[in-house]
Amino acid sequence: MSRIAFSLLIGLLLAGCSSPHPHTGDRIPTKTQRAMGQLHVGMTEDAALKIMKPVALDSGRVTWGGTGSGRLYFLISATQKFYIEIGQGPEFKITRIGDVEPKRRWIRDSRGNLSVE
Repeated sequence: MSRIAFSLLIGLLLAGCSSPHPHTGDRIPTKTQRAMGQLHVGMTEDAALKIMKPVALDSGRVTWGGTGSGRLYFLISATQKFYIEIGQGPEFKITRIGDVEPKRRWIRDSRGNLSVE
């Protein structure tokens, strides 16, 4: 069901990209949209990173507790981000694909760890 909802979201984004935008930073590049469409629940974190890292403007991981589970955030345009939730190890598989959201402040500590507002 999540994949169907995600595909629908991508279709709506494509339709929205055909209309004029006042800011070019709002557009999600076609390569990025295609990459996002390849993600699915059950895919490993490594596989998702191989798909998204080449097309994302930035990315970072927020980890919950000591299990290794958390969220991978991808900056997909100058003003938009989305995330995938990763389950605990040792599998580290995608458990949920989030919606495209406005980018808010990303804070990185001295070790490169990400915190998202």
